[in-house]
Amino acid sequence: MELVLLRHGIAVPRDDPRCPPDEDRPLTEKGIRRTHRSARGLQALGAVPGAILVSPLLRARQTAEIAAGVFGLAPAATFRTDALRPEGDPRRVLDEARRLAESVPVERVLCVGHAPNLDRVLAAAVGATGGTVTSLGKAGAACVRWEGRSGRARLRWLIPPRLLRRLA
Repeated sequence: MELVLLRHGIAVPRDDPRCPPDEDRPLTEKGIRRTHRSARGLQALGAVPGAILVSPLLRARQTAEIAAGVFGLAPAATFRTDALRPEGDPRRVLDEARRLAESVPVERVLCVGHAPNLDRVLAAAVGATGGTVTSLGKAGAACVRWEGRSGRARLRWLIPPRLLRRLA
């Protein structure tokens, strides 16, 4: 199984006087454009998932919708999970992604969420101890792959948002 982690795009800043509650912070126009290009970069890499797990927060849902549109996935291929909230449990994300991959079945799952949770998910997947091994930028992505039944994944790639957009 392969897991692609995609951080949400640029959202309305928390200090903006018109900023809604955190749950409802949307992507900015710039965030929408850059996220679309990042998703096209994932597509150019051949990293098209069969299913998407997404945080319930608006900016992550918008990011997942953009990606699903680029990949040609039906809305039924997207599943919300509280595990992908910023404070979520990385182990639960990995467990839910495995269950989803087996139940659908698909070889690749895209997880759309937030920092610092996605960074901790990546660290847990590769068996790193002590927190994180990277810091994904907004609309940046990483991919890990499990070979066989081993508990640890291998990092296949980690691509900052600027490079991902160039691949589009």
